[in-house]
Amino acid sequence: MRECPRTDLILALADGLTAEDVNVVRPFLRLAELARPDAPDAELLADALVSLDAVWSLADTLEPHDEETGR
Repeated sequence: MRECPRTDLILALADGLTAEDVNVVRPFLRLAELARPDAPDAELLADALVSLDAVWSLADTLEPHDEETGR
């Protein structure tokens, strides 16, 4: 029997996530697991969500890209 990765088990327990949400969160959760393999599942999910929030916050500070000028 094939073993299910820990990240998939954590995401399966996170109620309310759509398939798209899972695809966005999974890489951040995997990085959190690599950084802290002994951390409890809830802490890994919290770390992943904090990292994802930081990425979105950074994206909000960037200037919009103008398709016409390429800048």
